[in-house]
Amino acid sequence: DNRYIVFVDSDDYIELDGLQTCADIFKQHNVELVSFSKIIEVNPSSGERKESLWSTFPKRLVGVYTPLEIIRAKTHIPITTAWTFVAKSSLIFDNDISFIPHIFYEDVAFCTTLTMKCKHIYISDETYYNYVLSPDSIMRGGFTRAKRIKQVFSYFRILCYFSTLHDAEENLELKEFYRQNCAFCAKEVMQNLEFIGYAKDLGFSKQDIAPMRRYMSSKHKNFCYNFPRIYGFPKKLRLWFMRYFSAKQ
Repeated sequence: DNRYIVFVDSDDYIELDGLQTCADIFKQHNVELVSFSKIIEVNPSSGERKESLWSTFPKRLVGVYTPLEIIRAKTHIPITTAWTFVAKSSLIFDNDISFIPHIFYEDVAFCTTLTMKCKHIYISDETYYNYVLSPDSIMRGGFTRAKRIKQVFSYFRILCYFSTLHDAEENLELKEFYRQNCAFCAKEVMQNLEFIGYAKDLGFSKQDIAPMRRYMSSKHKNFCYNFPRIYGFPKKLRLWFMRYFSAKQ
């Protein structure tokens, strides 16, 4: 299979020799997936370019790895950012990997599944991707109520996705990895519910999230689950409620 899929956001660009760099890596190494750790941030006003401090995987990782070796290296939870990846098309289509539609952060489940389904991944530190810091970016703009609701709903959908993988996984290391992803998403759900609570137009209910309490910290699965808007209260009042609630348990 000599067909590959490259991801580029509409306002970003890759280096002029970026595709040749990808082709050389796939030719030299028997891998189905390549990820680039070096991300160049571009200021659209000044044209200034600088290396980002963030990367999909720890920057110390360079070379060929298996999924389990990635997990053992304590990589970021979650694995994200589709445009840092280039994949053989067979990896995506043979494993029926797709984006969860109509949500934010859709590349979290996608990129994690890509990494876990490949046999080998090559992590490169070569310059490849240029990320333009557009002020109009969805993720950098302000949060309206509708946007906040979509954010919480998105984390809930991703949580359900990882929970299904966790329950079906037999390999203990992979199972723990999926549990950690569930814990991350569950925390994001609860922390962002403080802004809107269990709104009618949220897309899921308090009962829907109940099975996911197993992935939450004791604070979130007990107090915050029942009173998600508590963080809008003054701190002293919030702490009093938490102590009172804990004493009743």
